[in-house]
Amino acid sequence: VAEREHSPESATPLPPAPSKMPELLQLGVPVPLSDTRAVLWNTVLPEQVTTVHRESVRVWQLSHGAAASSAAESGHASPPDDERVFGCGRWDPHHAHALALGCGCGLITLDTRTMREALSVPSAHEQQVRCVDFNPNKPNVALTSGDDYRIKFWDLRKPSTPLLSEGAHSHWVTSALYNRFHDQLVLSCGTDSLVKLWRAASVSSGAPS
Repeated sequence: VAEREHSPESATPLPPAPSKMPELLQLGVPVPLSDTRAVLWNTVLPEQVTTVHRESVRVWQLSHGAAASSAAESGHASPPDDERVFGCGRWDPHHAHALALGCGCGLITLDTRTMREALSVPSAHEQQVRCVDFNPNKPNVALTSGDDYRIKFWDLRKPSTPLLSEGAHSHWVTSALYNRFHDQLVLSCGTDSLVKLWRAASVSSGAPS
């Protein structure tokens, strides 16, 4: 007996498979292509996140109920002037309401309770700041990387001069991050196609005071 052929049209459609990662909510409304630069969890307050866009930064408070999750915008800020845009950000793991942002060539921190600028280093780099990260073990110390090929380390209590400035790559330094357990170790990568591991012992929590 010849086997009956079944056309795709006659087949009974299968029910959609249940999602293994259900979407809970969306933060805000769609924004222009390439406008969003980062989304960041607050490392101290687990229900707070921020979205970093070219011309704004927004802080959101999340809440989770039995039936649904929701998000309420608790604050927003714009770049300090029309010549600069936000490019990156990082929550301070030692201070719940401190948010650091790369803004043009500068570094700023916001107090997210008021969304006002707490600190400004207008010319942290000669070109755009690409990344900022906080020392996980040493409060008030952060690093930045930028399009000027450099990684810089800062004491945010005395930001007029970096603690250390290193020509790290032969092109833009797109990211530089502390090791979360051994803060003398720093990873960096750049548009020179290289990834590098550094020992920044002189500005680590183990450095002699």
